[in-house]
Amino acid sequence: MQIFVAARDLHQIQGYSAATGQYIGHFGSYGSGPSCFFRPTGIVYDQANDRLVISDKDNHRVCFYSVTGQFLSTFGANGHYEGGLNYPWGIDVSRDGTLIAVADSRNHRIQIFSASGQYLRKFSVFEVNPFEYKDIFNYPRGVCFDNSGKFIYVSDFNNNAVFMLNVECTVQSVVTPRGQCLRPQGLTVDIAGNIFICDTRRLCIRVVRPDGTLLSTIEEIGRAHV
Repeated sequence: MQIFVAARDLHQIQGYSAATGQYIGHFGSYGSGPSCFFRPTGIVYDQANDRLVISDKDNHRVCFYSVTGQFLSTFGANGHYEGGLNYPWGIDVSRDGTLIAVADSRNHRIQIFSASGQYLRKFSVFEVNPFEYKDIFNYPRGVCFDNSGKFIYVSDFNNNAVFMLNVECTVQSVVTPRGQCLRPQGLTVDIAGNIFICDTRRLCIRVVRPDGTLLSTIEEIGRAHV
């Protein structure tokens, strides 16, 4: 089993042994063609379809690769239209492999695509009122589905908060109060449904329940402040 890492400034995806942490190898190089990346930021293993789904941020696209590093296909292009992308950051796939959620950071929105990359829907305050986005989704960066697949958690980088959306993109609510995290980015859920949030300014991981209750703060591996 491997752990895959998006090495943004090296424009590549690196693989490490999940058992030992030993470097195994990498794929990708700088560029805009197939098998190339320009500052990739998000990566997720799509277990249902046995593939890697990668947000190729500065190429404004999402790429599909096999777990052996073979390029499969891509979707998306720079733009503000439905399905267009403007520096896509975080990415996740529903457990059944049918939905792909993308944090479309500089469009200040979340977009949902089918397994093949077809645009389905979005949640955007910015497009309704260009001034209100500073309160909801001001450069969203992290995104992940909950275990039920019915909700999506989003880290709102500049609002210092985590929001929750339903997958229909019709309802949103605040999970963490503003200021509990500073510049949150990556996030994921464990099998119990707890949310792990990367608090980049405080250099720690916040672990919270879906209702926002803070369970612990991890500052060092092997030690947590409860």
